[in-house]
Amino acid sequence: MAALADLPDLAVRISAALTGAAVPHAISGALAMAAHGFVRGTRDIDLLVVVPSLRLPEVFALVRGFGFEGEDRELVASLRERFVAELRSGPASVEILVPVLPFHRELLGRAETKDVGGVAVPYVSAEDLVLLKMLWLRDKDRGDVRALLAARRGSLDLDRVRRTLRELLPEGDPRFGELERLAAGA
Repeated sequence: MAALADLPDLAVRISAALTGAAVPHAISGALAMAAHGFVRGTRDIDLLVVVPSLRLPEVFALVRGFGFEGEDRELVASLRERFVAELRSGPASVEILVPVLPFHRELLGRAETKDVGGVAVPYVSAEDLVLLKMLWLRDKDRGDVRALLAARRGSLDLDRVRRTLRELLPEGDPRFGELERLAAGA
């Protein structure tokens, strides 16, 4: 059973195994936020994985090797319905995310690799985390955007965030104004 306190170390070990298996990926979510300067509690490891569908069972097997459980058939069905597959170990989970938009594939090219105990770990960039959270924009995402903007004050490329949002969202979408309100308050 994975302990919640062990998730950062476990994420590094899973990332190393994915790299060893030549699986393009990046850590996202709360663990990527921590890599960019804002630590908050989490119960999961979010992994963006970009592989052909035929390789997904290999990815699931790799994660199961770290003590997580999930049946391939159910995981693939979840990916088709929700674009996320969740493998569990006690209160902890690994969420495998697959690209839905071309933007999601681009995240890997902009991922920031950080050395964690001698392991090169790809994390979704701070700008892309803000973008992902602006696309979802749940209450917790608003808090995460505020925290990322504050933690990366002056080093976050807000112009790139604005440009990409304009490419992804229709004109007049309320999230444009919301980003400006969050940026002003950070």
